[in-house]
Amino acid sequence: MSDRSSSEPVVGAARILRPLFVGVSLAGMVLAGYLTGLHWWGKLPAGCGADGGCGTVLTSAWSKLFGQPVSLYGFGLYAALVALSCRGWTVDRRGWALGLLLFGLLWSALFVSVSLFVLGATCPYCLTSAGLLLALFVLLLVTPGAKPGRRFWLVLLPAVLVAGGSSAAWFHFSAVRSEREARVAMVARQQGEDLLWLQDLAKHLEKSGVKFYGATWCNHCRLQRALFGKAEELLPFVDCAPDGRGGPMAAPCKEIGVRIFPTWTIGDRKYEGILMPETLAELTGFRPRPVRKGNPPVGP
Repeated sequence: MSDRSSSEPVVGAARILRPLFVGVSLAGMVLAGYLTGLHWWGKLPAGCGADGGCGTVLTSAWSKLFGQPVSLYGFGLYAALVALSCRGWTVDRRGWALGLLLFGLLWSALFVSVSLFVLGATCPYCLTSAGLLLALFVLLLVTPGAKPGRRFWLVLLPAVLVAGGSSAAWFHFSAVRSEREARVAMVARQQGEDLLWLQDLAKHLEKSGVKFYGATWCNHCRLQRALFGKAEELLPFVDCAPDGRGGPMAAPCKEIGVRIFPTWTIGDRKYEGILMPETLAELTGFRPRPVRKGNPPVGP
């Protein structure tokens, strides 16, 4: 009788914690699916304003893996956790779930670190996902039932940590190299006749009433400027954050509803994001860019 009564709290806890684990995993699927869908449609999620926070992170070189948004892989991870938990926790299933969560936490740590220390921005969606993964990891540890033995913690756990850490490091340095190569490619053509064309285009944009809204600390604005090389000083730039990050939005930027850096206004139309000089020339009726042999088209 005493054994039965002592096991009742354990069974009760399992009945509460496992559905809670499923619910948190489903929330992660919804979040990842939301971000993935918006990425495919070329949109930014709600709350990604002109402060450059999540907009900077979600459009950076760290936002895609093998041509797809990283949130797609997060969706798959959360879906796998739902499938494992719905079938009930066995030693093997719990071990798989722990491995997936550790792998996901390593990648989340990478994204949060990059956003804060490389891009100088914060992404609430990335932080939320990291929080969900951490909550799932704790829930899995405290849920009663069969748990992996010493073999998992001594053999499989280090293997997961090595695989997750090395893949995250490879992804990070690949993204860094990609951004560096893109910047080098941007300035490769900006000399001689091409530089004169960029200077003339910048002057033409100014005379045509075109405006380039951004901020001096904005990473994407720096990429936009890099496309013009030495002609960047001639661009019709409007600093929307003269008091720095977190300061009030400048009045001209408020008036037109700037929410993403950079934002271009051409006539009565507004364009969000980086625009190639060739695109700006086409949109404003400027002469085509001179084409020289050996100069492939480049982009950010």
